Amino acid sequence: MVESNPLQGQPAENEQEEKRNALTAGTETAPAVEAQPQEGSTQEQPEDAGLSSVAEAARAAEALAGGTDPESQGEGGPEQPQEVQEVPKGRADRSLMYFFWPLVVTLLYVPVGLIWLAYRFLEYKTQLLLLTNKRLVLFKGIIKKKQYMIPLEMAAQMTIEQGFLGRKAGYGTLVIGQGKEAIRYNYVRDPEKFRLLCRTEA
Repeated sequence: MVESNPLQGQPAENEQEEKRNALTAGTETAPAVEAQPQEGSTQEQPEDAGLSSVAEAARAAEALAGGTDPESQGEGGPEQPQEVQEVPKGRADRSLMYFFWPLVVTLLYVPVGLIWLAYRFLEYKTQLLLLTNKRLVLFKGIIKKKQYMIPLEMAAQMTIEQGFLGRKAGYGTLVIGQGKEAIRYNYVRDPEKFRLLCRTEA
């Protein structure tokens, strides 16, 4: 008869217990291993956080420089419309025909005005009313010369005609005689003074 050795089953039982202990030890240490951060993750997270803060600061500076609100840009709000500068595109120029009618009137009436002015100038130079100690002499005529001799008694009775402009400007018309035969000498400077001079000589 073969006797059974009681120690032969012990190694198998010891091996099973070691496997059980290893499994239980693995389950207990697994959460601790998972809780530990992986290599490289502890360095990347702070760098990402720093880069995001720098980017946000740059966007805020650009928004302040551009006059926009960074919060509204971050929220996706509508941007304010920029003012468009006013630029001239064209101009309505007037034609030179604007001066047509004034030019026609000038060409028609300027010669007439010049002729009239020349006539008055010649009349101004050729007419003269002269007082002497014996009589009053009037010289008239541009082409045909005329000379009038007026006695001092008649010159002393002359009258003066003055309008509003004549009173303000200091000139008037001397009227010598009466009716249609009266002699008129107009545009006399200070006519009252000349009449008093004629009266004193008379």
